[in-house]
Amino acid sequence: MGIPLLASIPPQIRGEPFNNQAQDSFQARILASWFAAGFQPVSINTRQEFDANPGFEEALENAGVSVLSVEPSKEGFPDYLPNLLSLLGAACQRFPDQPIAITNADIHISLTEASQRILHQLDTNLFLLAHRCDVSSMSELVAITDLPDPRQALVPYNSGIDFIAFHSSLVPRVHLLLSSELTIGLPWWDLILPLALQAIGLKRLHLDASQFLHLNHTERWSWEFFDRIGRSSTQHLSDAIQANPRVSELALSWFVSYRQMTALRFALGPKDLIRRLLFRHHRFPGPIARPTLFAVAAISESFVMNPLLLRQVGCGAGGPKSPSA
Repeated sequence: MGIPLLASIPPQIRGEPFNNQAQDSFQARILASWFAAGFQPVSINTRQEFDANPGFEEALENAGVSVLSVEPSKEGFPDYLPNLLSLLGAACQRFPDQPIAITNADIHISLTEASQRILHQLDTNLFLLAHRCDVSSMSELVAITDLPDPRQALVPYNSGIDFIAFHSSLVPRVHLLLSSELTIGLPWWDLILPLALQAIGLKRLHLDASQFLHLNHTERWSWEFFDRIGRSSTQHLSDAIQANPRVSELALSWFVSYRQMTALRFALGPKDLIRRLLFRHHRFPGPIARPTLFAVAAISESFVMNPLLLRQVGCGAGGPKSPSA
């Protein structure tokens, strides 16, 4: 059995029902790439989503996808989106003492032999991250995957993380650092989870983004959740770090940047901060109602992004340099 790859596969994606997949459909290509990369796909879904879509759970199992039923977040959140803490707890029980990975359901993965070797040898001192590269069409995705070296043809999407891998035995240690509002399919979990893993002392290694392709689409989450989850999850992480003096130096550095708003200038110069906020505004068009929250997001990204990408967007180096593979 391959390394468990956890993703919240929806009943339909790109307008294609999962129950009626053709071999050349988008989701079928995604699943095939996961198997080829050495993963065992595991769909994380709420019982409410299965109940609302008869036959979906059976269709997943028929496609060779394991199913992990988890709880949704509390009242006020969509009942079909998995809660991160529920996901981690269930994954820890189902897959004890082994590497696990989390990705988005629409990420095509094509790992090099070196990346597969690193993943299979993953221990409790290291975790893996990856950004993605966007493509505009299925034909472009197919063409790029046929290239001997696709890195020259791709530009990483450098706001957010689309792949995380770590050892399942670490779940109890990061549990207290994570807010109960963090939800797969909504903003912030992909920033806070890597921060929490680094807070307990893990080193991070970035896999090359060209191994993770994504068919571009408009953002579907709401500003309400960006605001709500952003405030609750960063406050929770800050309080947890303050209560635990044994966290890493990196966590303390993030804590100082978060608690002292004037410390923003230590991580980002004024011009760079404006540039970074405008970059986020361009990526996620909408009113910048909470500039402080955007600044916190920018700082948090600087602790988890690939350092090579940080320099491209004019963001100061908030976290330690990390190698790439």
